[in-house]
Amino acid sequence: MSWRGEISLNYSLVGERLRYSCRHQGPLTVQKPFVSPDQRSLHHYILHPPGGLVGLDELHTQVGIKGSPLILLTSPSAQKVYRSTHKPALVRSHSEIHDDGVFAWLPQETILFGGSHYRSHNHFHLSPEASLVYWDTFVFGRPSIGETLGEASLQNRLIIDVDGKPMVNDGFRLAAGDDLLESPLGLGAQTCYGQLYICGPQVSAWAAKLDHSRHGHSSWTAYDNVFSARILGSHAYDLRDWLHVFVESFFAYSAIHSYQQPRIWAC
Repeated sequence: MSWRGEISLNYSLVGERLRYSCRHQGPLTVQKPFVSPDQRSLHHYILHPPGGLVGLDELHTQVGIKGSPLILLTSPSAQKVYRSTHKPALVRSHSEIHDDGVFAWLPQETILFGGSHYRSHNHFHLSPEASLVYWDTFVFGRPSIGETLGEASLQNRLIIDVDGKPMVNDGFRLAAGDDLLESPLGLGAQTCYGQLYICGPQVSAWAAKLDHSRHGHSSWTAYDNVFSARILGSHAYDLRDWLHVFVESFFAYSAIHSYQQPRIWAC
């Protein structure tokens, strides 16, 4: 038996009040939001009560932002992808950020169990003045109990358009037995991978002030108001903490909004 969950979230700044609407179907919903006192930012936690995906499960998320609020979406826990018989679980998102809105999509890690199959496709449309902060982190197998990917497979796709112009078209595939799992040109035998993208009109000026020193198996680059960082490691929390340094730095520089990390991450 497969599950299909859909959620549509729309946010707008009407006068001095931040308003949102939510429509959902199946096992996908949100908690009551945390809204800042000045009505300029909102944190929403996306809930997937089953806590994991199996083959043929599907999750679809649509997000729309109008006006100039900061909308942050995250999850209260890791998303688990369980073993299946070559049937992939599918996760899709489609987001439109209008005006000078800011969207921070910062989910917790996705754990791929041995023998799991996972497909992810995320598409973001930004207006010229809008900003996006997005990351993905993956854990391959369950290293703490010695489990590897086994016969698992992963396909991940990210597309970012700014004013109709394609700025990012990023994707990667992994499967059991791939040379990239062990090669220093790929994962280098590491069990966790994280990537961060930041797009917006202030990104190039901000990135020009960053320290270029490296941290372990990590790198970053910036071009045309697009920032990209990648890191490998053995613990998902370490990856998140490293990526989050860039997130905090960007918000501090841009002074777009008063940024605070989600409370749920401290639990």
